[in-house]
Amino acid sequence: MILFPLFSILVFLVTSPILAAAEPCECVIFRFVDIQDYYLTVPRVDVLDTFINETEKVSLSIILNSIGNDATIINKVDEGHQLGLFELTLHGYNHEDFTSFDFAGQKNIMELSQAKMQSLWGVNSTSFVPPMHNWNNDTLQVMRDLDISIISAGPQGIDPPENIKFIANPPSNITDSFGNYHLPQTSEMYDHGTFPHTKIPNDDVMAAADAAILQYGYSVLNLYGTDFANKDGSGNALETTNSTEIDDLLAIINAIRAKGYTITTFEEITQTGPPSTANLTVIKNVVNDDSGTNVPADFTMVITATNPSSNNFAGSNSPGVTVTIESGAYSVDETGPGGYSKTLSSECSGTAVPGESYICTITNDDGFCVVPESGDWVIIEDCVLETNSIAPANVIVQNNSILAIPFGVTLDLDFLQFNLTVEFGSSVMIKSGGTIT
Repeated sequence: MILFPLFSILVFLVTSPILAAAEPCECVIFRFVDIQDYYLTVPRVDVLDTFINETEKVSLSIILNSIGNDATIINKVDEGHQLGLFELTLHGYNHEDFTSFDFAGQKNIMELSQAKMQSLWGVNSTSFVPPMHNWNNDTLQVMRDLDISIISAGPQGIDPPENIKFIANPPSNITDSFGNYHLPQTSEMYDHGTFPHTKIPNDDVMAAADAAILQYGYSVLNLYGTDFANKDGSGNALETTNSTEIDDLLAIINAIRAKGYTITTFEEITQTGPPSTANLTVIKNVVNDDSGTNVPADFTMVITATNPSSNNFAGSNSPGVTVTIESGAYSVDETGPGGYSKTLSSECSGTAVPGESYICTITNDDGFCVVPESGDWVIIEDCVLETNSIAPANVIVQNNSILAIPFGVTLDLDFLQFNLTVEFGSSVMIKSGGTIT
């Protein structure tokens, strides 16, 4: 393992307010640094598995020229990334001190890093964790030129001035003069300022997170692979996992949940990443032209999807109700009063793609040719049954009416309990392909 010297520089920056975040955030970002091949692979994978098993997010800081050959770590990172749990961030090409390079040198390093990230996982990262927490104005200019908008450094090395630290509580949403967000580290599980590293009690870790959330609206909790490895007598990390440290990580995750905090990523908290949700608008129409009296709010819209912002709500006329849903299959249905036919538009079901918008319109018509939810079905006008239906009780056709069962439609009637009565002058017409069972 290579130890890198620390340098300090002075950087003068000016704040630049932009549009406010949508709502306050009480959030924690886990920042897991120094991801690389063939070093502490077992402890690192156990940490990554913890986040996967808990379905929680973590931001991975990757040394890009030190990864690409260790299939175990590559596949695990890919697994979590495909699940939407791992945010992939740049952590230098060779873990170099960026302040040792001029603007051109820093840009070359960042471009090499981004190209490697793209080749391994198809990602252009928007976040940068500077090795040794060192950066300067050239770093920020390079980031702006390459559309990398988030930097997470400190507290060792260069900790950004308070007046440019991102605040996740509206209306304050701050960038530096280059347009970059600064979200520095606020807590860690081990004190890495000394060696051997000193364990920080879980209560102190959470106290630091609480203080940061109170001040900034979020906390960045730093993790190293060495935090979770067994140590030799001198404090050097071994290639095996200390299960007690994994238990402590789980305890911290559960403590965060118990406080009602959200575990998130740099992109999500600054809203700079690609959209993670789609918009689904549900419009409810009710047609009352045959003495019906119900209104849209009498019907409950039911959403089946991945993490809908609401999965049931009262129906509403245009413009309807808009909810967010995550990637994957979705469908919309309803519950409500009987005596109405139901028609769903084409976008009432499908596969949601983040960033897209869908409009589902459900129309109910009080036409008489609808099987009631309970009681006898009395038909007094010509009726063409349009959907497969189950009669709740007796079916009675009267008043010289015709009940037609067209192709592909089935009327299910329990003849052991109920009757189909066709009064004089009325009839039942079962067309080819239609059935009454």
